[in-house]
Amino acid sequence: MVADIKHGRAVQISEMTCINENLENKEKIYFKKENTPKQAKVTDSNHNLVAIGQIIWENDMNFFKPSKVFI
Repeated sequence: MVADIKHGRAVQISEMTCINENLENKEKIYFKKENTPKQAKVTDSNHNLVAIGQIIWENDMNFFKPSKVFI
């Protein structure tokens, strides 16, 4: 997953992952087809990577699409 993000590719994510990540921001994301993209930040476990992008709904799945990646 980290390799895909480093190369700017979209990665599939689970609903629970997103809710857990956003609890620290006191924000909940509810997944529905009509949702507009939500801004998100992703870091890897070693903190050598920060990616900024959007969580989007596509083909009945949720994806994180990075727009900026910092290594």
